[in-house]
Amino acid sequence: MPILLLASLLHDVGSDKKDHSSDPKQEKKNMGRQAIEDFLDSIGLDEKRKQEVLYAIDVHRYSRGILPVTLEARILQDADRLDALGAVGIARVFLTGGALGREMYNSEDPFCRNREPDDGQWNLDHFYKKLLKLEAGMHTKSARKLAAKRTAVLERYLSDLEDEIGIIIRELSSSECKTLIERQSRPQKWDDSPSSRHLVILDVRTAQEHQSGHLKDSINIDFRSPSFRDQISLLDRDAAYLLYCRTGVRSRKTLLLMSSMGFVELYNLSRGIVQWKRDGGEIVS
Repeated sequence: MPILLLASLLHDVGSDKKDHSSDPKQEKKNMGRQAIEDFLDSIGLDEKRKQEVLYAIDVHRYSRGILPVTLEARILQDADRLDALGAVGIARVFLTGGALGREMYNSEDPFCRNREPDDGQWNLDHFYKKLLKLEAGMHTKSARKLAAKRTAVLERYLSDLEDEIGIIIRELSSSECKTLIERQSRPQKWDDSPSSRHLVILDVRTAQEHQSGHLKDSINIDFRSPSFRDQISLLDRDAAYLLYCRTGVRSRKTLLLMSSMGFVELYNLSRGIVQWKRDGGEIVS
């Protein structure tokens, strides 16, 4: 416990995350390390424990990508990463990004669907560059449990933000698609669904595939047709669209095309009609 306690108290000494003076980063790091060593010497910590404290501190940062070998170092790394998740983690992203003058999000692709995240320029990209990856790297059972709960907070925030800024593009499971379709088939309450737009179910398989069995009330535009793009451009951009194909590949490409053309509410049936059938979804012909 003394090792973990000391590492926890000292792990950010010399950190330059909030310090933007002209001193080189390595110089600050060396000064921080020396300050930690001097303190540990001043309290009479033996050399073995001192090195264990220093090791835990050295390997805890996400940017270093190191898998710790000691239990204390693993716990410290978990705790440091848990701080970046949940409601407090969201606040930290925008507090730090605001202080650094970063833009909130990329207006052309806010959720990094067609580009690599750049959190040096856009705050929201930090979710995709780092935060949403943290849960998978937790070491202890309790940390994994907390990380799952706090990651869900991030995901809900991103979903809510997507609704508010008017761009809805989601991969949906069979059960989620069923719920979406059912909501459209009954009278809507003002808060009953994320959108009041009319839902169009779009099958982008070939006409032959469509005739062999399709989702009820779906329309068919063949992804491989030479006039595919022209046909898509004639669709109502004020509607919402649930796209599907055989396994999700063609419909995913269509979703990206439609997003680039100004359609603002798009859903893709993950793994296509094949998975829909496996999950007991209704098929008509």
